[in-house]
Amino acid sequence: MSSAKLFVGGLAYATDEVGLREAFQQYGEVIDARVITDRDSGRSRGFGFVSYTSADAANSALHDMDGKELHGRRIRVNLAQESPRPSFGGGYGGPGGYSGGGGGYGDSSNNLGGYGGRNQSAGGGGDLFRGVLSGASEVSSPGGGNVDDDDFEDDDYANTSNK
Repeated sequence: MSSAKLFVGGLAYATDEVGLREAFQQYGEVIDARVITDRDSGRSRGFGFVSYTSADAANSALHDMDGKELHGRRIRVNLAQESPRPSFGGGYGGPGGYSGGGGGYGDSSNNLGGYGGRNQSAGGGGDLFRGVLSGASEVSSPGGGNVDDDDFEDDDYANTSNK
């Protein structure tokens, strides 16, 4: 037995799941009738979905109900299309985040890394937080080059400028 899902748009804000089910059950056995609501206000967003046990029942409802009036509003009925959920990536260890490579805030195709680095690893070259022990004359930075203590002032706690 195959099931079919319909998208129902243009619903009146007063239409609830019971009213949606009652309007569509005359065409066949309704598995589920759902009115989509705003997660903050709980108010209807004006559309919903109706699932039938058979594709024939869904097609009958589609042809008969599309353009009809329901609770004072002319509704649109179409076959529902599954849309893939977007993948955001990012985080520690995966693409993006501190280890670089896409994800984070923004388009993952530009490979900018998590919070705004240019594909930087923590402690990699060009890292903003190069640690230097105060009083040390020369310390090897995590980026590979040598850093003089002249690059840092004694009152700097975290020098983030590239002098």
